[in-house]
Amino acid sequence: MTVVVHLFAGLRDATRRDRIVIETDDHVTAADLIASVAREIPAAADLVHACRLAVDDAYVGGDHVVTADCRCDLIPPVSGG
Repeated sequence: MTVVVHLFAGLRDATRRDRIVIETDDHVTAADLIASVAREIPAAADLVHACRLAVDDAYVGGDHVVTADCRCDLIPPVSGG
């Protein structure tokens, strides 16, 4: 299946991309999807692994199953005051 993962903040800046398209198995978990993104953009792999995945506007755990019709957002850690 094809999953579009939207990139935000420092991850978008580091990759100069606002999304990445991942081709994967039909029953992929959030953890597997994050690992696939890291393989596709190895220069930002450390940052990718520090990110949280939001599916349909809610953060999910690594065992959450992602489907092709989900909205997937990869959100890097943020800091602020």
